[in-house]
Amino acid sequence: MSRNINRNFLDQVISSSFIKLVLDNHNSYLTTKGLNFNWGIVWNMLNPLIIVIGFAVLFSTGIRGQGRDLEYFLFLILFWFGFSQIVNKCINFKPKPFLIDKKNLNFLILITAETVSQVIPLFIRFLLCAFAMIFLGYELNLYHLTYCFILISLFAFFYGCIMRSMINENSFLSDAHGFVITGLFFLSSILISVPLLPENIRDILLYNPLVHLFEWTKYPTTGIFYEFIDLNYFLSFLFWMVILAPILLKIYLNRLDKT
Repeated sequence: MSRNINRNFLDQVISSSFIKLVLDNHNSYLTTKGLNFNWGIVWNMLNPLIIVIGFAVLFSTGIRGQGRDLEYFLFLILFWFGFSQIVNKCINFKPKPFLIDKKNLNFLILITAETVSQVIPLFIRFLLCAFAMIFLGYELNLYHLTYCFILISLFAFFYGCIMRSMINENSFLSDAHGFVITGLFFLSSILISVPLLPENIRDILLYNPLVHLFEWTKYPTTGIFYEFIDLNYFLSFLFWMVILAPILLKIYLNRLDKT
């Protein structure tokens, strides 16, 4: 019984994700000799790479020789942009009326489909970057990078669901959260290496689980291990978000039903 429920849930998520991709790109078709091709999907999938690659090359060259290893820095930037996109999509998620009214579809399925429609392009961009860097002769630790991709995608989804239920379409809270996300970009050991900061500041920033994930991802390239970096801290944080997210979403949806 539970297997059938899980399978139905997965089928609905996959079909809803496909519908979401089509709806987002329905105005970008190219017709050639009777063949229709949706270039909008391809463009939306690859467009963020321009920003990511430019950002990564700029900072990897560094200022006064203080560059970063492109083997991890490109992917941290890529994953961060993916993380922020997923979170923003979850927070601002408004299901199409004709979808929410359909049988076997509900808010959880649709917000999951929204996330999947963001994760798939992120994964393709990840593969393209990995293949390109391997072709250029860079040595990548694909295990750490793939693991980071999976974890950051899950973290973004559950974090986004929690924020969605708490912000509840409040424009002030949504704008304030935008500043929080911007701050996290600088305080998650991407641009600024948190372990190198003064100890009193570092100890505070280590409460940010993303610091532990990103420093763990850097380790195979830098060869530098910090004893206070613990991936299990990130996994524990993620575990509690997995438990908390559906509870808060349920409370949020119950409030909506009563209004």
